[in-house]
Amino acid sequence: MVEKETRLESSSTIKSSSDWNLLTYLLIALSLILLLVLYVPVFKWWYQQWTVKDSYYSHGFLIPPISAFIIYLKRKELRKLEIKPSTRGWLFIIPAGIIVLLSLWGEARSVAGLMFPIILCGMVALLFGMQILRELLFPLLFLFFMCVIPSFLIAKISFKIQVLSTIGGTWLLKLFGFNAERAGVIIYLPYITVEVGAPCSGFRLLISLFAFSTLFAYIKEGPLWGKLVLISSTLPLSLVINSLRVAMIGMVGDLMGYEAMHTFHDYSGYIVLVFAFVFLSLLSRWVGCRKYSQMLYS
Repeated sequence: MVEKETRLESSSTIKSSSDWNLLTYLLIALSLILLLVLYVPVFKWWYQQWTVKDSYYSHGFLIPPISAFIIYLKRKELRKLEIKPSTRGWLFIIPAGIIVLLSLWGEARSVAGLMFPIILCGMVALLFGMQILRELLFPLLFLFFMCVIPSFLIAKISFKIQVLSTIGGTWLLKLFGFNAERAGVIIYLPYITVEVGAPCSGFRLLISLFAFSTLFAYIKEGPLWGKLVLISSTLPLSLVINSLRVAMIGMVGDLMGYEAMHTFHDYSGYIVLVFAFVFLSLLSRWVGCRKYSQMLYS
């Protein structure tokens, strides 16, 4: 009789647990639908920001496929983990969701966009558990690089980098023997004038290079301090590289004229990116991050 009661109790527990899981998954499904509906205006706005002329975020299209590819590379590790849905996911979703609602109400789409990776982290925790969330934390947080920064921050940061790039470009021109003088963000040369506009300020290079160096540090094996050095080198490297670009544009313009300068300007971005990648590769060896992660060979 006691055994029968125990079985009934056990069966009841399993059933209630099953009902609870079903309810949880229904709530998560509804939350996902609501999330997508809420984020439709944000997604449309992101697309506009990614495709606008002289966009700071033209790399945005690359971020989701990169995150998805990293998750694919982690498939073997993920299969070894047990799925344990965790209610801790609500600790991510509820505060982030409130911020999203307030942001959309106030038409602050950039703030709402920044909450998207956080809400995804909460969804993963609710569906699969904290262990799987920890395994997927990097590809989920990497999605921040596709988000658009609030415009008032862009204006402040971009102008400072613009001035520093102009100063650096002028110094390099003088170093190479050119008679260059600076006034604000304009460089005066004997036969030409170079204005370092906002699109050439270096801020666009800084954002894309920051994303690349973060990914590069992640896929490299080595000490944590070495990885942090790789990531923190982004700001000084972007300033040096962009100053070099400004100087090269000035040299071509002073020696070959405006038409040659504008042609070189359009392709110089690719040249300096090669310099940046070579520098990061050499720096990674110096800080002990010599080998690529075994994840890439799985």
